[in-house]
Amino acid sequence: MTPHIAVAEFSGTFMQAASPAARVGNCKLHTTSKGLTCIAYPLCSPSIRRGAGGDDLAHSTPALPSTRKRSRLLTPGERICWRAYTPRLLRCKKASDRPGTGQGLETVRLLANNGKSKVHMGLIHAMNLAAFDLNLLLVFHAMMTERHATRAGHRIGLSQPAVSAALNRLRSIFDDELFIRQSGEMVPTPRALSLAEPIKEALQRVEAALAGSPHFDPGTMRREFTVRGVDYVSYLIIAPMMARLSKSAPEIVVRCVDAQIGSVPELLAAGRIDFAIEVMHQLEDPVRSQFLIRERYVVIIAAQHPDLDTGGQLFSQAALDLDLYCKLPHVLHSFVGGTTGNVDSALAAVNRRRLVGLSMPHFFSIAETVARSEMIATFPERMALRLAPVLGLRVYEVPVELAPISLALIWHRRNDEDAGCTWFRQQVIQFSKSLG
Repeated sequence: MTPHIAVAEFSGTFMQAASPAARVGNCKLHTTSKGLTCIAYPLCSPSIRRGAGGDDLAHSTPALPSTRKRSRLLTPGERICWRAYTPRLLRCKKASDRPGTGQGLETVRLLANNGKSKVHMGLIHAMNLAAFDLNLLLVFHAMMTERHATRAGHRIGLSQPAVSAALNRLRSIFDDELFIRQSGEMVPTPRALSLAEPIKEALQRVEAALAGSPHFDPGTMRREFTVRGVDYVSYLIIAPMMARLSKSAPEIVVRCVDAQIGSVPELLAAGRIDFAIEVMHQLEDPVRSQFLIRERYVVIIAAQHPDLDTGGQLFSQAALDLDLYCKLPHVLHSFVGGTTGNVDSALAAVNRRRLVGLSMPHFFSIAETVARSEMIATFPERMALRLAPVLGLRVYEVPVELAPISLALIWHRRNDEDAGCTWFRQQVIQFSKSLG
């Protein structure tokens, strides 16, 4: 029978057995209830050597002296190496391995690096599932989603110390930091990003298999969906849709994240979002999109603005006077503090220009600013019609020709056949149709 291979499991230099009783050559490794590892070995065994330091520990010191004890507990900071005469143990590709020292002689080494256990990457590639704690994948996926140890713990029901300990184990296994603290969040390394999609897909497949059926029942099943979009999207589509589904799908959770966070293809590929709703544009495989609604622009202005006649209607069929439109300062919607947009191009076509006095990333803030000032804004029509009576705004047609915008639902190809994602797409599409 092929012997198991012990792998590094702790942030120190302990070595954790691949299974509760893993055999390496003539030596047997046991994992205790405290998570440490003890070694049972024959008297005067030449197969176990204890190293004092350095990379090639198997060649650094003589064999252990004879002892009556057949097992002992590893101590913190101890480095252990062993050799075993078996042709199916992991092959160590080191120049120090001398040919001709024995048929099938192989070496498994524990490398030291700044006090943390590191395992040669070949060990991970050769490791089977019996040697890997699959619960670590849940921690990895939660960290990729939340980018914060405490929030990741809340997501999967673990304490922050438990998440940190699991992260340390993952770092040792993959020989990579995986997540680096930066600006208040844990930023994934390139290695973590490369692992994100296959790990997420694997977890989804396991979840679907355990469910026993590809059928998705929103009335009884719990599922989370993360949607990226501007506040217009969460206000106009997500919030009322979820209010409608609150009784028929009580276990469905939707997380709305701001459109300023990352690029859609990268976020979808990394599994940080499930969907995005934004202006429709050309997208390349593996990203998919589905048209939702077409939106017009209108002008919003404070109902009590001094340049308007008193007693006018909130919703006017007429366009705002072009001279007044160009005279008054504008509030522009921009994620990056820009001062020009599609309106400026339309005005330039008729030899006119406007003054942008303020740019803001959120439509709600723009509407509130317009209601409390003498500024105006070119604004999405559906949102304007809902906010006008609440904030005290008047709505006019735009005095220049502006092309409407089309909004689309965007997702990753890997979710095409996912029953839960298919259900959620259908809900968004159906609700968007009801907006007219």
